[in-house]
Amino acid sequence: MHIEVIEQPITFDLYGLSAFVQNNDYAKTGKRLMDELWKVIAANKLPHKGINIWAYFANHEMMTAVELKQAVDLTGILEHRMIQLERYAYSKHVGSYQLIPKAYSEMENELAKRGLKHTVPMLEVYGHWQEDERKLETELIWKV
Repeated sequence: MHIEVIEQPITFDLYGLSAFVQNNDYAKTGKRLMDELWKVIAANKLPHKGINIWAYFANHEMMTAVELKQAVDLTGILEHRMIQLERYAYSKHVGSYQLIPKAYSEMENELAKRGLKHTVPMLEVYGHWQEDERKLETELIWKV
């Protein structure tokens, strides 16, 4: 697994929905939040960049979100969170979403070998959908 540690700030201007994950079932919670999020985006005709982002925070909180093409006041409709990371580990997972937990383990092990610890927030930036699961791309971005 190729991992880069980047020491150049990156910012995510996220609009989405969050929840506390029950029973460590992040996939189920994330799917539910994504389904709700896309209904809100469609109902409000929000111009977005088309990329799904899942963000993980302390205490089993997660957010599914998108970046909008322009800032909009969505108070009471969607949450707005600006996430800026000064130093982070970056890796690109190519393959089935079901293999992301394995990529997490590999990334955690590689960071430990380098004497690095990660913390929250952690983000998954999903590339555009591909019918062929082997070509799916997910960027893993962890604060270190």
